[in-house]
Amino acid sequence: MVPISLEGHDSWSEVFDWLSTYADHDPDWTDGYLAVLCSREAKLQLWTYDAEFRTTWRKPDGAAIPLAIARK
Repeated sequence: MVPISLEGHDSWSEVFDWLSTYADHDPDWTDGYLAVLCSREAKLQLWTYDAEFRTTWRKPDGAAIPLAIARK
């Protein structure tokens, strides 16, 4: 496992834009950070129990966030 960071990118504004897009769903900073991070790292898959990553949240470009374990 290797730590991943958005450091060095204009990530703050991109995360705030994402948070604004989903404001009516009450996302938190971590939701936005992970969505933006997934858009920057093509091979990244997210492991989460948060169902909104499967049903609601999308990458900033509108694509689905790849999940490490797909729910059947």
